[in-house]
Parts: sequence; structure tokens; C-alpha cells
Amino acid sequence: MELLELLYDHYKDSYERSMKEQEKRNKNFVILCVLEALSFFILFNSSKAYEILESFINMNNENPVELSDSILRPLLWIFILYVSIRYCQNTIYVERQYKYIHKLEKRISKETTKFDFNRESFNYLSNRPLVLKFISFFYKWFAPGLFFIINTVRIIIEFFSLNFDLYLIFDIAIYLIISFLCISYICFINIKEEKRKAICQKVKKILKRK
Repeated sequence: MELLELLYDHYKDSYERSMKEQEKRNKNFVILCVLEALSFFILFNSSKAYEILESFINMNNENPVELSDSILRPLLWIFILYVSIRYCQNTIYVERQYKYIHKLEKRISKETTKFDFNRESFNYLSNRPLVLKFISFFYKWFAPGLFFIINTVRIIIEFFSLNFDLYLIFDIAIYLIISFLCISYICFINIKEEKRKAICQKVKKILKRK
């Protein structure tokens, strides 16, 4: 009985931590959507978009400062990168916690014969309605794919419309990091762990041959 109580206490603590991390993930996703919407707005009306960004930066400043487009543009890229990193961290933590919580539920189920303890594992994953599948598709494929397209189109426009200077080089570097995060996120969320390991092993073999 002591082991069961210990497992259950640990289960509750793990579940609470997972829920808190999910709240952070959802908050960062909303912020990321706002930033990407602003980035999309830049494609049609850059001056107005940078004006909105400047007003946001000076929201709590008693002495607002005027920033040039060459400063606001990299700032937006930095904001998107930071929130993307935080969102990926939150999502990966939650996904890994799901697996851990599933293992805890199986272990607790073995310790009790009264009922199957599978609220977050088998019971949640079985017979998923269509709406949950659509939401899963939105988070795993549609949203990151759309963000990737917006950022790619924006950096292409910057490349062909702006002077090739340090600011543009900085924007391109940030864009490459964001793109790597986006692709890594899609791979982590949608490709099973066994397949990811197999792909990594193949890549290592190729690199060793070279």
C-alpha cells in the first residue's frame, strides 16, 4: 500500500507539472500567432506593421522612443525566435511527460486490482473524435507549416528589396535558426521515436563515410 501511495503522489505531482507546462505552451502559442500575424501584415503594409510594433515596445515607457525600420525589423525576428524556442521547449516537455505519465498509470494499475488506472493513456487515446484529430493536425502540421511559409516569404522579400547589409545578414541568420526549429519541431511531433533514431543512425553513417 505504501508503494501505491508513493506512486500516486508522484503521479499527481507529474500531472500537475504537465498541466502548468501546457498552460505556458498555450500562452506562448498565442503570442507566437500574434507575432506571425504581424509578420504576415508586414508583407502587405510594412510601415503600418512596424508602427504597431513600435507602439507595443513603447507601451509602458513614459518617454517613448522612435525606432527605425532597420531596428524594428530585427527586433521582430528576435521576438519570434525567442517565443518559438519557448514554445518548442514547452511542447517537447509536455509530449515527454505524456509518455512518462502513461508509464506511471500502467505501474499503478499493476498495484491495484480495483480498476484500470488509464485516464491519460489508453482511455484518452482510444476512439478519438474527429474534432480532436483536426485540432491535432492544426497544431502538428498546419500552424508550423503556415509559420514557416510566412517567414520564408518575408525573408525573400527582404532579400530582394533591401540593401545587403549587416541588418539583413542578421535577419537571414535568425530566419535560418527559426526554420531549423520549425522543421525539428515537426519531425519531433510527427515522427515516432524509433524512426527518429533510425534516421539519425543513417545520417551518422553517411557523415562517417565522408
